[in-house]
Amino acid sequence: MRRTTPLYNLRKESPFLNEYHDLQTTKTISHKSRLFSLTPFLDKNDIIRVGGRLRHSPYGFEKRHPAVLCSKHPITHLIFRHHHHRLLHCGPQALLATVRETFWSIGGRNLAELKGLGQQGYMPHFHKNRVKSIYIYSQHFWSRWAKEYVSQLQQRVKWKQNKSSLCVGSLVLILR
Repeated sequence: MRRTTPLYNLRKESPFLNEYHDLQTTKTISHKSRLFSLTPFLDKNDIIRVGGRLRHSPYGFEKRHPAVLCSKHPITHLIFRHHHHRLLHCGPQALLATVRETFWSIGGRNLAELKGLGQQGYMPHFHKNRVKSIYIYSQHFWSRWAKEYVSQLQQRVKWKQNKSSLCVGSLVLILR
């Protein structure tokens, strides 16, 4: 199990300094605080953690009660950047879900949307010849798929067999 003890030993820089002092003295925080809805508490290492409904779940302590971070803090940027690279530049939802297994970042959704991770916010345009060839290949694929695969899904047996038509001398059975 990893330890996060040194995480907020930087108390002088902590963005939640008022909440930290409130939790140390009265064990509750002001209802005007951004952390109020998270029911925060201080753990044995004096780290602010999320309380709430998962306290009786079978998960480990760090997953049930993630440490609270502020998205504007440099440590939070480093954590997000680390997980972003570790997960091979995954999308924002996967990044946020992974980080939230051990940390709860206030404003983390904005940070996970790659705004602060040094990523380009756009994808370059395809060259027009590339677009044309993609279009031709896709049309070819769909025409073959419709002819060769879709027609096999529901075969019409009577249409595929050659049957002779009625002629003189054929036996015909008529039921009433």
